[in-house]
Amino acid sequence: MYVPIIDVKGHNAAMTGGILAAVRRVIDDGQYILGTSLDRFESEVAARLGVRAAVAVNSGTDALILALKALGIGQGDEVVTTPNTFVATVAAIKHVGGTPRLVDVGSDENIDPGSFARAISPRVKAVIAVHLRGRPAKMGAIADISERHGIAVLEDASQAFGAKLNGTPVGGLGRVGCFSLHPQKILGACGDAGIITTDDPAIADNVRLTRNHGLRGRDEVLLWGLNSRLDPIQAEILSVKLNYVDEWIGKLRRAADIYTGTLREFALSVPIEGPGEYCVYYQYSMMCEERDALLAHLGALGIDARIHYPVLIHRQPVGRDCAIAPTGLPNAEWQARRQLSLPIFPGITDAQILHVVNGVRCFFGAAALPSLPDGSSLNPVANTSDTRVSG
Repeated sequence: MYVPIIDVKGHNAAMTGGILAAVRRVIDDGQYILGTSLDRFESEVAARLGVRAAVAVNSGTDALILALKALGIGQGDEVVTTPNTFVATVAAIKHVGGTPRLVDVGSDENIDPGSFARAISPRVKAVIAVHLRGRPAKMGAIADISERHGIAVLEDASQAFGAKLNGTPVGGLGRVGCFSLHPQKILGACGDAGIITTDDPAIADNVRLTRNHGLRGRDEVLLWGLNSRLDPIQAEILSVKLNYVDEWIGKLRRAADIYTGTLREFALSVPIEGPGEYCVYYQYSMMCEERDALLAHLGALGIDARIHYPVLIHRQPVGRDCAIAPTGLPNAEWQARRQLSLPIFPGITDAQILHVVNGVRCFFGAAALPSLPDGSSLNPVANTSDTRVSG
């Protein structure tokens, strides 16, 4: 049996009728740039996430760049973030002229508040807290530290649409939130897309201008902007998909719960939700001392497990000029040598989940399960430590 790491093609194929109807609405309407389709989608996202404004742009990368610009980040400013993220997080800082300052992570693979606090200098103007793999970062501590030092908090929620912390959706926990709506994301377009969320009207206005060449009206240019408008066709498709997000997240959480419940007895560090966390499991990430051997074993069984971000940003050829926290990045380095993601996507079947579970059990010399456990409640072992950290 083959189990892909993710199945975007099958996911969209199941929605072909709704997607084609969305495209037809735009053709019938005749508005191909901005317009009512985009306005409606932005309003739907803002209402769902409980923020005053949502501004759609053409990618998650542009969302980060435009948000940093709106925060006034520029030449000589330092922005704190983590090294175990997709390159766009750090590239956005470089594109606005800032200097990335990379700090260590905690057992949740997200920014460690203590490392952030120790890295603050007068040059630090913002922090990008990445909600990695659909798990909310420790935003309460990040916000407290930032407020004391006058630092702007930006959420990179690209992998975490629908995640919550103490009941508040990510994207509404900082001054500005940025989402990628890439086809692989939980809420994914049929092409590139992104959205910026904020309660600050000035940021929303700035981003709306910047995404559209700085234009107010047809002939008045207020600032040097970009062409970063989300296409109405993608907005219509995303509006359709938004109706199914809760269902998809429920399926992801069920699959994650089964993995955790059946694999936590082995020499693995599996993700366990902490207090107030509601994770959406964009990736199911665990740590294994024998990671490479387990990866090869699962591959031989047709299980497309993956390593996500094995080469940290400061180890990349373009990342060698990033500023590093004085205490180094020992936890991020430790995790990068052990991280492994199991297949997870909304359409994963029970047979596929069982095949993955038994593949891992076989590696550790345990008997195969004849069927999936019945009556599992989500995250039955919450509030315990999940990922071993060096030191």
